[in-house]
Amino acid sequence: MLGRDVQTAGVAPTDDCFTVVAPGPSDTDQDGPALIGDPDMGFSNLRQFGPTLIHHTQLKVRSDIATENFMMVDSPGMIDSPVSMGGMSQFDSDKQIMDRGYDFQGVVRWFAERADVVLLFFDPDKPGTTGETLSILLHSLGGMDHKLLIVLNKADQFKKVSLFIILFQ
Repeated sequence: MLGRDVQTAGVAPTDDCFTVVAPGPSDTDQDGPALIGDPDMGFSNLRQFGPTLIHHTQLKVRSDIATENFMMVDSPGMIDSPVSMGGMSQFDSDKQIMDRGYDFQGVVRWFAERADVVLLFFDPDKPGTTGETLSILLHSLGGMDHKLLIVLNKADQFKKVSLFIILFQ
């Protein structure tokens, strides 16, 4: 989207951070404590989610972003690592806990409430990640239909349309 590499991308997850990409006079990177501690950036309220989140947040300032009124947040990818809760089925999607060490759904909602547009990139070739994705859609992004766009990522990897249809049955 920016016309240059900013984030490392690959088939497997490449990081577990919320990465804020913003314009600035020169390319610099800052860790989460510096980002959240800077009152001019507007992220200090993320402290409510605890130190684990703070250390899973980063800022990448890039000099060649064309507009000054632009900021993009790249979230960690969706995972499915349910933890069993005292006899409950580990696949009970409403009771599932994703063990990230912070309230991932709450953080996604916090960012989404402040965003002009939310792009959810969905990789149809990874159906194992749909549990957390559905949970985020229902709980974190519920009521934000007006700004939510779902992007089918890697659609070119389907050899037949029928394979895509099977995913959503």
